[in-house]
Amino acid sequence: MSASVWVLRSAGNMFSFRVRQRSLFVIATLGAIVACFALLFLTVGSYQLGLHGLWKALTLKADIYAQVVVFDVRLPRLLSAICVGALLAMSGAVFQSLFRNPLASPDILGFNAGAASGALASILFGGGTTYLVGSAIAGGLAAAALVLWLSWQNGLILNRMILMGLCVGFALVALSDLLMSKLDIELASEAAKWLIGSLASVSPAQMWLAIGATVVFFPAAWFLQMWLDALQLDDDVATSLGLQLKALRLANVILGVSMAAIGVAVAGPLPFVAFIGGPLAQRLLRTASYSMGASALLGAFIVLVSDFLSRNDYLFLHLPTGVFTAFIGAPYLIWHLKKQSRGPLS
Repeated sequence: MSASVWVLRSAGNMFSFRVRQRSLFVIATLGAIVACFALLFLTVGSYQLGLHGLWKALTLKADIYAQVVVFDVRLPRLLSAICVGALLAMSGAVFQSLFRNPLASPDILGFNAGAASGALASILFGGGTTYLVGSAIAGGLAAAALVLWLSWQNGLILNRMILMGLCVGFALVALSDLLMSKLDIELASEAAKWLIGSLASVSPAQMWLAIGATVVFFPAAWFLQMWLDALQLDDDVATSLGLQLKALRLANVILGVSMAAIGVAVAGPLPFVAFIGGPLAQRLLRTASYSMGASALLGAFIVLVSDFLSRNDYLFLHLPTGVFTAFIGAPYLIWHLKKQSRGPLS
């Protein structure tokens, strides 16, 4: 066995796993970076705490204002940013692996447009944001269901699904514009912030929703990862190995849509997080497959950095988190398209 690969065996050798040393090193490094930046996120801001002040606040020994800053403002945003970033990046990795295309993201299903339409309908007909999360999830899942229905022809045809997703997405963008035109100025401003992507007004319910979804969906994504690797094979080869391609693809689509639905419902359609998390993790690991663990950590880091910049005036005014994820992701998209232009677009 190569020195770069470890084999982990259970008691009695009933189960064994091959683990690449590079994968463990990269994931451990990413975890340490996220943890260090989380401390920076909690201690730095308009109200400076420092590590000692943070410890006093966490142990309830600080003044009431410091406790409010930590427990009511920064900690919910921190946990929400980590979970939303992880969910979006894992969702992107699922679709990119499923479609065998690094440019694929949850947007291909028209999900973002569906979630936006659902949220705007809630604001318009409900007069506020009380049902924003539920309506966004319902809108996104309804859009995905519509795309699946339009794409199904004796099974799930992936190329047809991409085309239908784009068509449904364009139609729902037009619907969102129509709904925005019916809102008053205050509600339209609130809706516009959500459409760009923001964690500024995340509620405790939204935070727990993101945490619960991450706890539930990460093990499912990790378990299905082995089947995603098998789906990289040609259909004839995968079928000869006894794989149920239709069921596997449908399960991964449902998983990917669900993860993206929760992420967008909590923070809005943060651009490029789902797009860059998986491919960057793939490059760091130097593997052909997508790692859910590394993708989740990279997504969490991207959203953490973006939200930290959005609430501090170091470089810009207070802009929504989605603006900074776009600043981070757009250069990678340009570089990737430039690279792909040298040969056939994958």
